[in-house]
Amino acid sequence: MQHNSSGRKTSFARGDIGASMIASLDDGIDSYQSANEVLQFALDEIQGKKKKDIDNPKMFAGRMLENTILDMYVNTYNIDKDKINIDPPVIQYDITPLIPEKVRGYLSEHGLNKVYISASRDAYLVDDNPVLRKDCNVAMMAFQLNEVPVEVKNISGSQEQPIRSNHWVQLQTQMLCAAGPDHGILLRLINGW
Repeated sequence: MQHNSSGRKTSFARGDIGASMIASLDDGIDSYQSANEVLQFALDEIQGKKKKDIDNPKMFAGRMLENTILDMYVNTYNIDKDKINIDPPVIQYDITPLIPEKVRGYLSEHGLNKVYISASRDAYLVDDNPVLRKDCNVAMMAFQLNEVPVEVKNISGSQEQPIRSNHWVQLQTQMLCAAGPDHGILLRLINGW
């Protein structure tokens, strides 16, 4: 199957920054890009400049494996398949009031009157009775609501490898945008197991 998309459902040109990029804004968090790279990417997109493709073979493989990893989770824990949505809509949290007036003016000049943190969850689980489970392949974050965000990661390190801080921030951001769940699920497939 041909798949040319970068996988981004969020867009700076629409006035939103995705949950996966939030961690990049803090230099103290291990991330895949710097705050300056995110800023340049945003400015280029807002100004209509051609974007550099951010896709790579590992990201492509990760996206292709997401549904398989979700199926493994559902089967391992006997979760009712009607309780998991694998194509959820993008959810948003309005941060316009938090943006300095000068920046809001610049954005307004480019047609952006609202700015959002947006989250395109890999899936969400309708969880009527949340239970914390933890093993070497599945890590859950216990932090309430029943639309629990699910983030899927395909990890090539060992099972002892700690969860990357930017993945925690991404899941926390999804929880913020979902307006209320007290936990999220971070699924990690480690070395294909």
